[in-house]
Amino acid sequence: MTTEEFIEAVNAVHIDNIHNRKGLEAYEEENGDIFLQTFDEVPIAVLAKYETGYDTDWDVRVPSQITIPTKILKLMVKLAESMEDDHKLVIVTGK
Repeated sequence: MTTEEFIEAVNAVHIDNIHNRKGLEAYEEENGDIFLQTFDEVPIAVLAKYETGYDTDWDVRVPSQITIPTKILKLMVKLAESMEDDHKLVIVTGK
């Protein structure tokens, strides 16, 4: 799953809740970090990007009790797993 696919899928889950400020939304920072936040802009999770690629663990920053719907949890796992695939390398020794 690409970053763009993740953001689009998360934002589609709660598109009907934009006007009443419920639900969650996703976005990407300029540095490449991927955030999941409430509609009132409280960041609750981040998948950090480093020079070597993305972290494969979400850093959950829940300041209060927030329910993350199963659909979004599954998307979070799918994105982290796809980032894990980017870290798999084959080392060729020349022998």
